[in-house]
Amino acid sequence: MNSSIARIATLLTLLSATTLMAVAQPCDKDYDLLMAEYGLVDVTKLCDNLFVELRYSTEDNFVGRDMYGSLERAYFEPSFAQRIVAAAEELRRRNPELRLLIYDAARPLSVQRTMRRMVEGTPLERFVADGTRGGRHNYGVAVDVTLARLDGTPLDMGRRSTTLRRRRPSRARPIQQRRHHAAPRSIVAICKRFLTRVL
Repeated sequence: MNSSIARIATLLTLLSATTLMAVAQPCDKDYDLLMAEYGLVDVTKLCDNLFVELRYSTEDNFVGRDMYGSLERAYFEPSFAQRIVAAAEELRRRNPELRLLIYDAARPLSVQRTMRRMVEGTPLERFVADGTRGGRHNYGVAVDVTLARLDGTPLDMGRRSTTLRRRRPSRARPIQQRRHHAAPRSIVAICKRFLTRVL
């Protein structure tokens, strides 16, 4: 009897460890193939005036894990991709020294569910959709984007790209300390104008 209980306990321990590993490890699916099958397009094939650095394909994100594995390209629904291209071209026209830098694009629904499991029961839970229906990222019609210099270095926009917290009113600072925020505001407006809601 005791040996049976011991075997069951060992099995449960192994299953728990396997589950935790599955949550923490990126999936080895061929996401590039899956994205193409769903009709999404790689935006870098349409435009070479932007950079892509998917944060969820690194450990530099709010969960601290590589969630995307081999997925390192930015895929979008075709018409939304054209909006990004238009924004990138307008940005280059207005300021040849700046480029768009994409931090997140289409997100596999399986990754969405994994992300949700990782934050359930934590204060971050309210920031992550549960993955039953999916969000805009899961359909390729959302983008996390910032501005970068020609060498790919992102501009300082005042906060980290993966910060998940409510914005608090900031105290007024001397203009010389805010200059790096004020300079690109008209350019940020360009991005907002082009990347409007499509659903």
